Amino acid sequence: MKTIKVLLVSALLVCSSMVFAHNTDPVKDRGNKPVTITSEIVNLLDFPYFIVKEEKLVNVLFTVNKDKEIVVLSVDSDSEELVHYIRQKLNYSKVSNNEVIKGKTYLLPVKFVPFGV
Repeated sequence: MKTIKVLLVSALLVCSSMVFAHNTDPVKDRGNKPVTITSEIVNLLDFPYFIVKEEKLVNVLFTVNKDKEIVVLSVDSDSEELVHYIRQKLNYSKVSNNEVIKGKTYLLPVKFVPFGV
C-alpha cells in the first residue's frame, strides 16, 4: 500500500511539473513559425493605458521604412485618445519580420475590446 502511494505522489509531481513547464503565451511560443507583422503590432498595442469602455474597430494605415520601422500614415478613429495611443506605440517601432516589403502601404484593422470580454 505504501508503494502505491509513493508511486501516485511521484506520478503527480511529474505531471504537475510538465504542466507548469509549458509556455501558454501563443505570441512568445512560436517555435519555428515566423513572427508576422500583425502579431508584432498586436504586442505593441497590448494593454492600453486608458480604459476601453466599448468595442472599437480602428483602421491603421502604415508603411515600413528602409530601417524596418513602422510609420503610421493615418488612424481612422473619432477618439483622439485612441489615435494618440496608436501613433505613440507604433510610430518608428522596429519590426523584426523579414517578409515585410519596405515602402508598401499596409491597412490593418485593429479591434479594441473592453477588458474581460
